[in-house]
Amino acid sequence: METIGLIDGDIYAYEIASVAEKATDWGDGLWTLHADATHAAVQLDDRMQQLKEVISADRLIVCLSDSENWRMKVLPTYKKNRVGVRRPMILAALKQHLVDNYDVFIRPTLEADDVLGILATWPKLKGNKIIVTKDKDLKTIPCKVYMTHKPELGVEEVTVEEADRWHLIQAMAGDTTDGYSGCPSVGLQTAETILDELYGWEQYDHEMKAGPRKGEIEKRWRKIQCVTPWEAIVSQFQKNGLGPKEALVQARVARICRSSDYDFKNKKVKLWTP
Repeated sequence: METIGLIDGDIYAYEIASVAEKATDWGDGLWTLHADATHAAVQLDDRMQQLKEVISADRLIVCLSDSENWRMKVLPTYKKNRVGVRRPMILAALKQHLVDNYDVFIRPTLEADDVLGILATWPKLKGNKIIVTKDKDLKTIPCKVYMTHKPELGVEEVTVEEADRWHLIQAMAGDTTDGYSGCPSVGLQTAETILDELYGWEQYDHEMKAGPRKGEIEKRWRKIQCVTPWEAIVSQFQKNGLGPKEALVQARVARICRSSDYDFKNKKVKLWTP
């Protein structure tokens, strides 16, 4: 079976574009900032090759964000915290380099995360698909994922249950980096406690039955009660003076698209519903 590396092109282009910037002091208070796009493109190619080798991929698909974002229609303040923040000067050039030289997917209004999630869960794309990223949000996708900042973990497989759980945790805890607040006074640990201890999740030992990890033990999560996690989330929002509408907005922007969340014919996101 062909192994396909699904690469978060936004992250690695941004990283290399940032490092490429060099400040020069010309004296008398005059400074300039410059970057060599040609040299940076070579570094980006080297990075793509490294990622391909580390997961033993047969080919790569690079995913990039569109200039428009569907989440801003759900939550107008989404990523407003980034407005006015200067981007690396050669970022656009490096993204164009990816478009010109790699198998790149960009879809209307979708972020790179969404494209990754859709491709990873799309039955029509055959193969052993592995998302390569640094973004914890991709743990909300039931798939194989390789976190380049945690190479010691290797390729992890996220189950549907684990992905659903992490999505709801993100909905409650929010993500200040992406500009959505979640539920007031609820942080990551509190959100995990609400779902795992109070509303029907437990961690258990799972023995691997096949593949190279046969006989090994790993930790997994499973639902153990009938109380729905969504009811738990809404009740937490209500305790903080909000309601189901506000909870739903947070859950929708926290949702990284899977193939089931996307209308392929009309190229539109199907908003998540609990």
